[in-house]
Formats: sequence, C-alpha cells, structure tokens
Amino acid sequence: MNYGFLITVLLSIIRDIFRIQLVGDKYLYYPIVILINFLGNVVFFPQMFFLMRYVKRAMESPIERKQWKLLWIVPAAFIFILTFCYELPKQFGMAEETINEIFMLSVILIAFFIYIWIFYIIRTFQRQAEEKARLERVAENYLKVSENNAKIKEISHEIKHHLKAVSLFLNNNDYTGAQKYINTVTEEISELGVVEYTPHPLINSILTDYKNRAQKLDIKVNYSVIVSEELNIDNADICCLLTNMLENAIESCINDKNSSSFINLKIRRNGQFLFVGCENSFDASKLKYSNGRLISSKDNSSLHGYGLNIMSKIAAKYNGLFSTEIKDDTFCAFANLCLFNENKY
Repeated sequence: MNYGFLITVLLSIIRDIFRIQLVGDKYLYYPIVILINFLGNVVFFPQMFFLMRYVKRAMESPIERKQWKLLWIVPAAFIFILTFCYELPKQFGMAEETINEIFMLSVILIAFFIYIWIFYIIRTFQRQAEEKARLERVAENYLKVSENNAKIKEISHEIKHHLKAVSLFLNNNDYTGAQKYINTVTEEISELGVVEYTPHPLINSILTDYKNRAQKLDIKVNYSVIVSEELNIDNADICCLLTNMLENAIESCINDKNSSSFINLKIRRNGQFLFVGCENSFDASKLKYSNGRLISSKDNSSLHGYGLNIMSKIAAKYNGLFSTEIKDDTFCAFANLCLFNENKY
C-alpha cells in the first residue's frame, strides 16, 4: 500500500510541476506519463525489494504478541493521516493539490522508515533470543560433560574394587585373566580421564574442551583458576564469555606464524568480583581495525568479529568492565564482573 501511494504521489507531483496532462481524449495515458511511472518503479522498486526481503527474514521467526500490536499501529496511523490530513482538505479545497501531495509524500517516506525501524528492532530481539537459546544449549552440553566427569571420578574411587578383582584372578593363578582385566580397566580410565581445574562444573567442562582442542593444534595452554563451585552468574553468560575469549585466542594462535603459540587463562574470584584474563600469542600483521575497533582476521570477517563486542556487553550486564591490550606479540583480554548484581536482568 505504501509503495503504491509512493509511486502515485510522485507521479502526481511531477505532473503538477511540469503541467503534464494525465490522459488524452480517449482516456488513455500519455506515453510521457507511462515513462515517468516506469522510471519511478525502476528507481524505487529495488529498495522496496530489499525491504521485502528484510521483512521476510524477520517473519521467519515467531513474533511475540506485543510486537504484533506495534506492527498494526503503523498502517492504522497511516490510514488516519491519509483520511484526515490529505483527503478531507483536498475534498473541501482547504489546501492546494501540490501541497497536499508533498505532505502525503513526506508521510509515506516517514512510514517506510518506521517500518524499517520496527523490523530492525524485531530482528535484533530475535537474534538475541536465538543467541541466548544457543548458549543455553551449549551450556547444557557442557553440564552434561561435567556430569560424565563426575561419573568418571566415581569410577576412579572404585579402583579398590578393581584391585580385589585382580586379586581373585591371581589367587586362582589366572595370570592371563588378571592381565586382560588390568588392560581393560586401564584403557577405559585413560580414555575417559578427566582433569579438574576448578570445582565449578561448567567452567571445568569448557576449559577441558578447549584444552583438548588446543593440544591437537600444538598450542601450549596454561590455566590458573581459583573459583568456588557456584557463582552468581548465568550459565549462558559465563559460557559465552569463556568460549568467545578462548575461541578468539585459538584463532589468533592458528594465524600466528610463531611455532611457540600459547594461551594463558586466569580466573579469580575476589569477594564479589570475578576476574577473567586471557593472554595469547598472535601475529600483529594480521590485526585488523574497522572504525577504530578490532575485527576478526577470518576471510569472511563480516560474519565474525563480534566476540569482543559480546564480551563487552556481558561485562556491562554485570556492571563490570572489559578491555583489551597488546604487549609486543601478546594479545590480552580482561573482564571484571560484579557478581552481586541484582539488576543484571
């Protein structure tokens, strides 16, 4: 509706300015009128096409009831303005036709901007909801890993039972059976072995996962973690903070030409504050900036490079600070969060 009004009003304004007659004696449009209409569509339809695609992407996800209420206000207000500020003055001759049309054009353009703004807000909320759901799933997976680690620890505590089983084999002079039993148990424990960096199950699972990934890439990793089993911070937030920090560190190490790549992570709780700091080697020549901000060094950097911004938002959510620093060939990222934060939501 807005697009149709846009083309019609533009055509009317151009016709009035250049005093072009709309139709001939046989009520057919003059070629010049058809040409102006065609050129108007050539100029404005590509923008309308991109707006339609943007709206389509926004509509792919469920829209909440309050968002629907906001959406219908725009066309309702548009029809109200059209009726009382355009049609009535035109019918009663209260304003010149050209003035009415210019006013109407302004209203149409404003309506378009409002639509774009509304769908931008909706899409932003949808992205945030999708990211939160993804992080919750990731955190849930890490918690499941921590549960498996707890089971592994229980198995290790049952080693005395395994020793008794071995003793039975030996008492029966079944050395072959004892050897097979020992080999089986040893293999199972080595495959399911777990290192505990901290009593906090989620943090421990994340650190274990990234330590294994880094070792496969020949990256030296050192953790120094002193935190309790429970923290007053959402699992999704701590998961997002650590995974982004370690993901960026691994990415930097991969791009680093130096063979001695390293990652040093320190997590400390001091009273009601949680400090998280990460240092990693990196290649300064591949450091990129955009509008004064660091961006990803990946080829498709338009789809990446949001990690620093995400970590900064998490720090702000907990009334904390996030900062980065470069020391020679070392990149440093620091986050300081206030754990006693009743307004973090």
